[in-house]
Amino acid sequence: MSNARMYHDDGMKKYNRGAHAQAGSSFQKALTAYEADGKADMAAEMRANLGMVARDQKRYENAQNFLRDALAVFEEMGDTKRAAMVKANLGGVLSSMGDKESAYDLYVQAADSFQDLGETAMQGETLKTMAALQIKRGKLNQGREILADAVQMADSSTFSERLLKAAINIFSFRWVGLLRTFMRR
Repeated sequence: MSNARMYHDDGMKKYNRGAHAQAGSSFQKALTAYEADGKADMAAEMRANLGMVARDQKRYENAQNFLRDALAVFEEMGDTKRAAMVKANLGGVLSSMGDKESAYDLYVQAADSFQDLGETAMQGETLKTMAALQIKRGKLNQGREILADAVQMADSSTFSERLLKAAINIFSFRWVGLLRTFMRR
């Protein structure tokens, strides 16, 4: 039995503390150990973790490569949930690299998978990210609609989410009013 789990857990602790370089070292050791143990799914998870470390260090090409490798394994295994998680993370990397269209496509795929799996919270978070991307791209209406869907599906709305719902509703009514005024001219 290897020390894969120990390195894995150590990497997670370091990552959560913001010690990304040290976390990457632990994840790399865990990857090597999982591969030696023949645990392809866990090795792929370590590749995904290494991708997140690279993303946080703004090494986007490396992040993309790690995430694509992990995605290929999860898709081959039929692990829809982990594939969706990687797609969402890969979308973030591609967005940071300036490929907003591909990022959006990956977010859509991830959100659809989360919906199919009944993972409402993950779907909602992905939708919020999609909305922010669309708003940044100047697609305000689409971003607003996606954000409204994401906030409406939140199971246990926090005060800020309830406030956001109210703001979206107010904005929607004002927008409709502005459109009606414009159409009359």
